[in-house]
Amino acid sequence: PHPCREHRMRIRRVLLKLKRKILCWNNRFKKRKESAEQYTAAGRQELADNELAEAAVMEKYLPKQLSAEEVKAKVREDNKQ
Repeated sequence: PHPCREHRMRIRRVLLKLKRKILCWNNRFKKRKESAEQYTAAGRQELADNELAEAAVMEKYLPKQLSAEEVKAKVREDNKQ
């Protein structure tokens, strides 16, 4: 195989692994937030606070999530091109 092709394939594998890790962390972050809501509803604020503290730490390492308006703007921009 051509060296450039091998390099592109290696990059794709690395990007795919990174995407999977981000999705995993994002799911864990969402579960923490959901748990905090459930603990709050059950009157267990100390447990909710723990979940929110852990979610806050995780959020620092996750990529910024786009708002619905930002996504719409990007789609419009891509459609113009």
